[in-house]
Amino acid sequence: MKKIFLFYFISLTSLISLNSLISPVLAEVSTSSAQELRDQLEKKVVEIAKNYQKPLNGKITSLGAKTIAVKTPEGDKTVYVSEATLYHRIRSGNKTTIELKALKTGDDISALGTVDPATNELSAKQIIAKIQRINVFGQVSEIDKKKGLITIIPAPPNPP
Repeated sequence: MKKIFLFYFISLTSLISLNSLISPVLAEVSTSSAQELRDQLEKKVVEIAKNYQKPLNGKITSLGAKTIAVKTPEGDKTVYVSEATLYHRIRSGNKTTIELKALKTGDDISALGTVDPATNELSAKQIIAKIQRINVFGQVSEIDKKKGLITIIPAPPNPP
């Protein structure tokens, strides 16, 4: 009986010692695995969000407290704005910060933000009001980042 008790005592002591050695290793493995999973999830969320970041260009047809209706070449669109939305106006190449109330019907804007794929509506992070839109067609031949200049070779006219 003493031998059995001694055997159980030694076995139990060994298990307790082994457990105290293994527990920190297991905790570290599970913590690092959880962090890796969080990192992978964050990368995937950023990747998906980039797919839904789009510009929307057109003329303002109406303004509300939280929405701007815009006529685009693809049809009428709704842009949602919030307290976090930034507003700018570009005039003669100069950009100034403005407020929502400075926008008016007929302004030509570019709204930058995230598109909801279910509704195709844009939540704006930034709205840029422009004085004049110029559509240019052709092939980009040169980009000078220092001067902010893009050189375009005009597209040939389509034959009749």
